[in-house]
Amino acid sequence: MLRVPGSPTLAGIEALVTDADALRARAGYDIAHWIVRDLLDRDGLAGMRALLARLGAGDTLADAMPRVYGLRLAEIESQWRRLLGG
Repeated sequence: MLRVPGSPTLAGIEALVTDADALRARAGYDIAHWIVRDLLDRDGLAGMRALLARLGAGDTLADAMPRVYGLRLAEIESQWRRLLGG
């Protein structure tokens, strides 16, 4: 299981994957992979396609997440923090 210090958010994970430190960047990619798996587990490929379609149409993540997954982005991030130990 991934253990993440602090309170990870999608913005924080984006910062990790672009970090110049290879270990931090790798941790960011590992967490990002885990998040994608979680979203796929929630609603399969149909949900992921719907999310990507909304993002492609210009929706923000904050707008798209409740429409696709039925939860606000902050609620989903809170669930991730609990699961990842942050």
